[in-house]
Amino acid sequence: MAKHLETPKELAERVGIPVSNVRYLIREDMLDHIYTAPGRRNPKIPSGAWERYVDNFTVKACQEDHPRRASSATASVRPRATGTSIGPKGDAAASTRLALGIATRLNSTSQSGS
Repeated sequence: MAKHLETPKELAERVGIPVSNVRYLIREDMLDHIYTAPGRRNPKIPSGAWERYVDNFTVKACQEDHPRRASSATASVRPRATGTSIGPKGDAAASTRLALGIATRLNSTSQSGS
């Protein structure tokens, strides 16, 4: 008899991803699942759920004659920004500027107050 339900750990091992990723997909309702205990505990993944997830969220490759990028062969490939961060170095520089600004204001108020 075929197994109909998998635990997040079993699915993660089967498809080769971290179990935390499976739990995230469950928490965000991106992966079909059921709870076998009250209070949204003990999730199980029905057979075929992973395959449906992959089918639904696979990004299809662009065709050569795709109108969005006529010159895709010469365009540079850069990762898309997912937030406002400009990277670790940019974040560090922004934090440094903020800290220096606060220190300067604190220093000027302490000198004028004495």
